[in-house]
Amino acid sequence: MIFDPWPKETKEDLFDFDEELNTIIKALRDPSVRLIIIKGLRRTGKSSILRVALNLAKYNYILLDMREFAEIDRETFTRAFSKALLDMLREKSKRRKNYGTYQSCNIYGNAYRSLRSKG
Repeated sequence: MIFDPWPKETKEDLFDFDEELNTIIKALRDPSVRLIIIKGLRRTGKSSILRVALNLAKYNYILLDMREFAEIDRETFTRAFSKALLDMLREKSKRRKNYGTYQSCNIYGNAYRSLRSKG
């Protein structure tokens, strides 16, 4: 594959990260592991490794880019998390031909309601 700057989703699109992927997947499946930190220089594949590991482990996940929040408060975070959760659920239901099943999400009293119509 020609270089593509966007995060990867599949193992075939990564190059030479097998050891890191195996380590992360093993940690994801270990109930005694409570925190996984992936660190490194900018644009070295951290997001790609995380996405591919989560996909290989068959986990549903939500990724929030926290750089979008200059000053984050509880309401802003829960609203963004609610939107991401609703979008993920909607995407899952679309794959299962149930698009439109999920219309709203409420976390700690902060609600996000979809403005999109069914279909």
